Amino acid sequence: MIPLLSSKTFDDMEKNKLHDEVNIAVPAREAMSKVVRMATTAVASRASLSIDDADDLNTAVEELFRSFLSQHTAGEVDFCVDYIFHDDRLEIAAHGCILHNGHGKVGRYSRFLLESLADSVREVTNPDGGLDVVLVKNLPGS
Repeated sequence: MIPLLSSKTFDDMEKNKLHDEVNIAVPAREAMSKVVRMATTAVASRASLSIDDADDLNTAVEELFRSFLSQHTAGEVDFCVDYIFHDDRLEIAAHGCILHNGHGKVGRYSRFLLESLADSVREVTNPDGGLDVVLVKNLPGS
């Protein structure tokens, strides 16, 4: 499968800055981590985040991607992320990621890392009954 970046075009997003959304779906394979990072960098730039905040966001989303890979068989399912622009924050929802509520060494480390890189982290039940991890990064000036 070819990585998918679907959205209104970034030009369209410039016209309507509030409540835009970018969705990506990439095969759950290690080689796709660079695609996820590039998409996250583009979104962070669009959100006018500083280089440090963009790097934090990249690290957090890559941690979600690696967590997803550890929970799924390679190529069996896609890693899907929604980047949702609000007037005061950027929300990143990674579908099908489970942090195991911080239990176990990996779960505790992942949660600690995510909480130190994002302004908030929460797990929510999606409409399919699975869990999504939602990261929130406050936007400059909010």
